[in-house]
Amino acid sequence: MTKVAPRFDLSDVGMAKLCKRYDIPRPPVGYWAQKQVGKEPDRAPLPPTQDGTSETIEFSMEQKATAATVVTAADRVRDEQLKKLICFEEHPENRIVVSENPSKFHPFVRETKASFSERATDRQGMHSPNWTNDGVRLDVHVAKESVPRALRFMDAFIKAFEKRGHKVVAEATEYRRDVLFVILGEQFSFRLREKTKMVPIPESQREGRYGARTNYEPTGLFELQLRRRQMGFAEMTWKDGKRIKLEVQLNDIMIGLIVAVEKERDWRLQQEEYELQRRENEAKRWQQEQERRKEEQKISELNQMVLNWDQAARIRDFMADVRTRRSPIDEGSELAQWMDWALKHADKIDPLGPQRLVLPEAQAENNSPRPSKPR
Repeated sequence: MTKVAPRFDLSDVGMAKLCKRYDIPRPPVGYWAQKQVGKEPDRAPLPPTQDGTSETIEFSMEQKATAATVVTAADRVRDEQLKKLICFEEHPENRIVVSENPSKFHPFVRETKASFSERATDRQGMHSPNWTNDGVRLDVHVAKESVPRALRFMDAFIKAFEKRGHKVVAEATEYRRDVLFVILGEQFSFRLREKTKMVPIPESQREGRYGARTNYEPTGLFELQLRRRQMGFAEMTWKDGKRIKLEVQLNDIMIGLIVAVEKERDWRLQQEEYELQRRENEAKRWQQEQERRKEEQKISELNQMVLNWDQAARIRDFMADVRTRRSPIDEGSELAQWMDWALKHADKIDPLGPQRLVLPEAQAENNSPRPSKPR
């Protein structure tokens, strides 16, 4: 690697990644040391291609991949457990192979297969399972001719996923039962769809003046979308390429799913921090509202005290004037009793009177409404 890679303006790490991508075997550790001492170690043969035809790989001198810029899949996560899972997927012996003739489908795949209908197509002519709430259905949208391939792909994926100790479960919703892929406590879903292309309809074949001008035709190209439960859009997407089909990307899909676990954890942590900040802000606003109400109550109490004080003073002045004008006033008379009652009332409402001195804080605590504290 260190000698061949520079010829193509690549690093040894970059060359190794290309070999892995195209399933080209590399010499194991100690191979060249054995050659130097005259030994002839076993040489791994070049495996056949998927379809049995030869394949040419071209290197562009303009695309450089130095050791300083190469980022491995394990570098995309911080958690050591996730790094180990990614390294497991990168080992050639753990490669996931899609069987052309599986002996027995996974139960979820069998239920999905049984639910396909000749007439159950969408507006693009794609077939999908009949959604009901009494069975499990994989989210598959492909042409009729592509259904067998889609079932084989999902069967290999689900079996490999469960073989690694993860779970595939069905969760009942209002209208159907969704299939969830559970890995390290995080739940995801997948959608497998076939891409279509628009083909113009000749004018002579259109139905009326306002008939459809295009048809949708299947392309045979699959696309797998990874979806997070909280999001309505695809988190990651894998597609059929010119040379690489989805079937040979299953380990990469597994790695993407592992990376998504950390993204989901980070998202949940952000949500928890957001919720904590929201509660702190709400508590702060509640405290400010309490202080504002308390201040308003104090002002209201003060104004009322001033009014009562002024009213008490006016009553006393009025009684003094009555005593001056009606003098002499017989003790025990009806007028004397009324004047005595009036002066007692003045003392009663006077905040500075001899009987009491009501502080604003005390009255505010006794009379002010107490709103419930936010949760």
